[in-house]
Amino acid sequence: MLYVVSGVLAIYFHPFAVIVVFAPLGCVYGVKLLRGLNVISEERMPIAARTVSLYAAPGIIALCLALLLLPSIVRSPAQEFAARGVTYESLLGSACMLSGTAQIAMVIIFCGFLGLGQLMLLRRKMLLGIMLLCTVISYCVAMMITPWWDIGFPIVLLRFVIPVFPISFMLVGLGMDGLVEYAQSVGLVRGDRHGIFAVNCAIAIFLAALLYTGPLSAVYAYPNNFTNHFFFQESYQPLYWDRSYSGKYFRTFVVVRRPEIPRFYDWLSRQPNTVKVIEYPMMVCNHENIYYYYQHFHKKEVVGGYITNPDIARYIKVRELPETRLVSPSPWYFDYVMCKVRDKSKLKFRNMTDVMDINRLRRSGASFIILHKEVRRDKKSRDPSSDEILAYYPILYLSEMYKAPFGPPIFEDDNITVFKIPREGSATLIQTDHI
Repeated sequence: MLYVVSGVLAIYFHPFAVIVVFAPLGCVYGVKLLRGLNVISEERMPIAARTVSLYAAPGIIALCLALLLLPSIVRSPAQEFAARGVTYESLLGSACMLSGTAQIAMVIIFCGFLGLGQLMLLRRKMLLGIMLLCTVISYCVAMMITPWWDIGFPIVLLRFVIPVFPISFMLVGLGMDGLVEYAQSVGLVRGDRHGIFAVNCAIAIFLAALLYTGPLSAVYAYPNNFTNHFFFQESYQPLYWDRSYSGKYFRTFVVVRRPEIPRFYDWLSRQPNTVKVIEYPMMVCNHENIYYYYQHFHKKEVVGGYITNPDIARYIKVRELPETRLVSPSPWYFDYVMCKVRDKSKLKFRNMTDVMDINRLRRSGASFIILHKEVRRDKKSRDPSSDEILAYYPILYLSEMYKAPFGPPIFEDDNITVFKIPREGSATLIQTDHI
């Protein structure tokens, strides 16, 4: 029953889970066939499950999935994807992400332990070893033939083979045990406490090296409210901060260099009493979101702003555009999601806030709200040569709205407008700081 329920849920939420659900079952069928041919004995590969259960379970799973998914499959039109096939480079990138480091020597050692662990598992629990091996091979074959969009990118490839992660970590641990056993059997390591201590030290050094050469030190350098950003997750190569994210696999439209950061952020980094700021609007597509880059330099916590009024969340045409204005490639903001929520009272977040709720802004703990003058090119224009620019209307609306409760902006340039947020119960604040 547990297998049926978990299998249905896994495939329902991600179709590629069909492999991890059914590949082990296929191995069991193969073993039973080999038993019938007297190729292997029951003692060598025991199967605990009853025969009726082995054949009934997949049928029940298929029936449940048909009832759950068939209506949506019938209604959904066929889609075509611009596929990027799996390459040697994407496999190498996946191995780096799996091992948690871009240092090739460490990746090789990790994969060596993994392979040794697979051999140890086949020797100790042959059926389980075959099941895991067939599951991984099935995933690899599926990745090779699938037309899924951008499957050749390591971060996308691994997203579809999530079960490989726990399997690999288990096999690496087993490989370490196997190596230690072999070293003891040939006399390279003594079995006394000194030998065990030396082994534990060697394992600790290996794990520490993985941690040191991995991305965690940069990803979790406080404060970082963008730990899932592609800049940190697409590649585990050393991070450089001379410019904002420009991915090797994913195309990035907006790139900001250090001298191009609005000077307000440099001033903000020198304000010891400020611990938090609000950035608005906040991008959903994080590989186009450059706020993480700003945070690396100003070192303050970042709260994402949103609005819930669909009548305001729109674009308007702009006649002129300053040369220094950044042009956004995507209109996908938090707003487009939050405007769909019917019961606004249920929107309660720790690191997000409604920027049209003045009382909530005062209680947020943020000292400043930074409005980014987002604009984009009109892609819907019938004229292909059109260079029409659209400005995000909420920025204009909020810039006027904030003047009454907050006073005039304390900073403004071609790209941002900044208001200081007085604490709840305090009077309207007039600009006094020099930026």
